[in-house]
Amino acid sequence: MFLEITPEQQRIIALAKELAQEFAQRAEQHDREGSFPFENIARLKETGYTALTTPKEYGGWGADPLTFVLAQEQLVQGCCATAFAINMHCNTVRFYTPFMTADQKALYLENVGRKKMMMNGFYTEGGGARSILSPNTKARKVPGGYLLNGQKVFSTLSPIVDYFGISTSLEDYNGSSSGGCVFLLPRNAPGLEVIENWDAMGMRATGSNTIMIRDVFASQDQLIGEEGHFFEEFVKVAHWYCLSFSAIYLGIGQAAYNYVLEYARTRKLQKNGQPVGTLPATRFALGEMYNRLEVCRTLIYTLAREMSEGRTYGERQVMTNETLRTFVAENMLEVANLATRIAGGQGYLKGNPLERYFRDLRSAPLHTFKRDEVLEMIAAAELGFA
Repeated sequence: MFLEITPEQQRIIALAKELAQEFAQRAEQHDREGSFPFENIARLKETGYTALTTPKEYGGWGADPLTFVLAQEQLVQGCCATAFAINMHCNTVRFYTPFMTADQKALYLENVGRKKMMMNGFYTEGGGARSILSPNTKARKVPGGYLLNGQKVFSTLSPIVDYFGISTSLEDYNGSSSGGCVFLLPRNAPGLEVIENWDAMGMRATGSNTIMIRDVFASQDQLIGEEGHFFEEFVKVAHWYCLSFSAIYLGIGQAAYNYVLEYARTRKLQKNGQPVGTLPATRFALGEMYNRLEVCRTLIYTLAREMSEGRTYGERQVMTNETLRTFVAENMLEVANLATRIAGGQGYLKGNPLERYFRDLRSAPLHTFKRDEVLEMIAAAELGFA
């Protein structure tokens, strides 16, 4: 797909590629150890990348959705876990910014843009979409603020994040909305505890630990948005999540394709000494991978450009974006399958980046919303039952 890239976008893409090359040198070690890439995050701060989506007036780069997608697609090809982790921070900045008060922006966004501090929103509790939309973590109103209790899992960036966004259900809420609230708390808030227990098949270096929330006090000033309306507000900015996750999947798929393309060019067949790429089956697989990559790339870029230009899809905005994300996830999983088929046993070995790409992509179908939930959402809307 042809895009007119601005000079600023060219600069950011070039930086993402440069960082990806550097991070690739450490990716296998962090994956094998399950260790958090502190040095990669330090480089992201040093280069200013952590302020990618922060508004310019607060010291950031003010990237729109298209620019964010273009950058993340490149960064993830070096170290999937690092790109996924920074994705969460940049998304959270964009999620919360429209609903912050002037004082909150002066505090949080200034610290992110000028002091390179980081934030992430923690919503997952292990019960899929329903636990995110109706969390078991509770907020009880007390004099001067709220008292929070619960826990969060898959809390990416928890080893280093400065601000914890904690989603809750408000106890005894009688309003007309969902009753969801999110509070942005400093890391050292009494009662917040990170349990370092992340040990997963893929994305092993994201530091997605469990967070315990025990009688954590949150002031009114730490509430983001209108009380009880968090989930209604979230749908207005969900495209940042859907598009950037799609870019992560796409970038991993592209990395897998790049690997097997070079393999097919240079690996020789024992029988006749010809490249593996001379085999019809290899060519068919490469063509199928290319086709899926280009279709997904076109869809992502098109939707990202439309969102950057301010186009909305009304009541179907979340459904449209989630349809794209789950479509890309399914297609990139097949790209990884085809890449492994071409590489054969070589792609199955530890230390081979293709093996890591394959595992990292396995998380894609688990992200909210899952494919079946999106299909059900589509059908309900088409039937008029939504």
